[in-house]
Amino acid sequence: MFGRGLLERGEVDSIVLVPQVTGPSVVEDDRVVVKELASKIADNRVEVLDTSKFGPSEFCGLYAQASGVVAVRLHGAILAMAGGTPALAIAYFTGKTSGVMEGMGFGDSWVEFDDCTATYMSEWWDTITSGNRSGAIEAAVDKARLELSTTIGVQA
Repeated sequence: MFGRGLLERGEVDSIVLVPQVTGPSVVEDDRVVVKELASKIADNRVEVLDTSKFGPSEFCGLYAQASGVVAVRLHGAILAMAGGTPALAIAYFTGKTSGVMEGMGFGDSWVEFDDCTATYMSEWWDTITSGNRSGAIEAAVDKARLELSTTIGVQA
């Protein structure tokens, strides 16, 4: 409903569905869920990418071109923000997603799986499209780089 609504209102030109993980087991293969989601949106402006040969830099480059990213895989949200793109991280199973997003200063950009609704995603979308989120993302990335360089003893 969220994706279809963005397309119908003309807020986005297209939606790209990205299978973040493609195996090795069926449980770790996002392609099944991505295909199902594409069929539910049922719009020719929805594209499903073959990401089987993507590494972190390819994902980061792809996400950097997006207006926003909704990710169930935490590393998808992290790679989006590393590219300067706002991301909504959907948490499941553990507190890892909430901890990382809260720690980066984006407590409003994560949601528990069971609480993630089209309404919630629309409210998040309105938040990121109405303000300058890229400045906050850049500041968080700079802070993370500084902390990492301090930890390993390298100049940033």
